[in-house]
Amino acid sequence: MVYSQAKTLTLYTMAIGTGSISFIASATITIMIIKHKDGLSNPFQRLVFGLSAMDVAQSLAMILSPFSLPRDVEGVLWSTGSTLTCEIQGFALHLGFAGVPMYMFSLTVYYLYAIKYGMSDREFSDTKEPYLHAASIIWSIIGGVACWFSGSFNMLQAGNVCWYTPFPFNCATNPDVECVRGANAFAFGWIFGGSNAITLSGIIYCLVAVCRTVINQEKKTSAQTFSPSVEEFSTRVTFELSETSGKALNEVTISAPMQQSFDYQSEKSVKRKKETVMQASLYVAAFVSTCFWAYIYGFLVTLGLDVPFFVTFLFSLFYPLGGLLNILVYTRPTINLLRKRNPGITWKRAFVKVVKAGARVQ
Repeated sequence: MVYSQAKTLTLYTMAIGTGSISFIASATITIMIIKHKDGLSNPFQRLVFGLSAMDVAQSLAMILSPFSLPRDVEGVLWSTGSTLTCEIQGFALHLGFAGVPMYMFSLTVYYLYAIKYGMSDREFSDTKEPYLHAASIIWSIIGGVACWFSGSFNMLQAGNVCWYTPFPFNCATNPDVECVRGANAFAFGWIFGGSNAITLSGIIYCLVAVCRTVINQEKKTSAQTFSPSVEEFSTRVTFELSETSGKALNEVTISAPMQQSFDYQSEKSVKRKKETVMQASLYVAAFVSTCFWAYIYGFLVTLGLDVPFFVTFLFSLFYPLGGLLNILVYTRPTINLLRKRNPGITWKRAFVKVVKAGARVQ
């Protein structure tokens, strides 16, 4: 079912507009990381770089989708492309559809090992990170190549984008219609859609584990807060040990301020971890909010059903916005720090300053 020209034009405009915003945002993140003093020297920066690179691919696919549709399909607005351009666009969209969830999962794994297990960046880089990059890249590229060579990237029935679908549209559901291309396209759709569902479960598990760790640590720190004060502790111990040697008395008396310093450092550590949890949660929220309608859309497509216009509209509106939300989350800590140091600065001015400085503030 190809939509009317008015609806199709709305979808095209939406995809080009939001796709352009996301493309600029994700490309900006990659540039900021390269400009950053640490560059690609730590796992967090590398994982966010990979996430943004995958989003650049899918955003570009959404921008070019109206112009890549095969021209020999009747009734489709702006169909000036060919089978090859449709396949290229479908491959780029696949990279994002498969790669972004994998890199988001990798990012939550990083947070999990950093907060729950206290793993250093160096150890994580040596033992975990290579496998995460390999899985994300190989799964995305090999899967895309398999879809390409099997002819599974074709124009969807709605006439708005090339993705996992056979050609003609109804050949997989109607035994009287022979598939010219992509007889197994829906199978690929189920494979990658199903893998994304598993990946999302892993993302949620990691985030919940991180949150529980910080909550438990906060409870321990709160319990220490209600322990006797430094003065009370020193007085009580001094009185009890007044008959002992001076050396023992001095050692115990000095230990109270040390305990206070330890408690302060523990509280400060929990606050940092709570902020890290907030960052992780925002990354996950951005991912889920942009991918939700894409999954609904893909689910209906792989069932061979007609997709309601409002679902296609919401897919075209939200799916390409991942890059925009990611850059807002990525710059958030530095913007907050800059505005704390300069209370009079507006958010917009702080955002521009942070982007120009490559997420560094002086």
